Amino acid sequence: MGRYEDGMLHIQLARESHKNEDYLGARVEYMKAVESFKQANATYELESANTEYSEFVKTDPVFKLLSSVLIAGIKNDPGIMQSEITNKASEGNWSDIYHYNRPILKDDVYYVLYFADKFGMIKRTKKGRSYELFANE
Repeated sequence: MGRYEDGMLHIQLARESHKNEDYLGARVEYMKAVESFKQANATYELESANTEYSEFVKTDPVFKLLSSVLIAGIKNDPGIMQSEITNKASEGNWSDIYHYNRPILKDDVYYVLYFADKFGMIKRTKKGRSYELFANE
């Protein structure tokens, strides 16, 4: 199976996971679909997958809850570095965000901050090997 076909499979799996309220599974499958279409140079499918992935994120309860916590922290500490937030991620008690037992990982924080920037909720500015973060009003 080629990259294009892999991308189509991952899109289908993402949709099924989302339908079954497996948000983590859907997120992983959307990331795999985007990467597969990118490697296949399938421009139309890549754009479509990115759009569908962004729409999914808006429905993801993990994104909704974690972004509200992270953005509140950014408002209280404008210019905080993303690396500082991700280093503290494993220390937090995030049990109310997940319906299963799993700690918040750095990847969860990267995911939320990436899309919060993409959706205009925050501003991420590259600074060294990290990003400086500011909340948008």
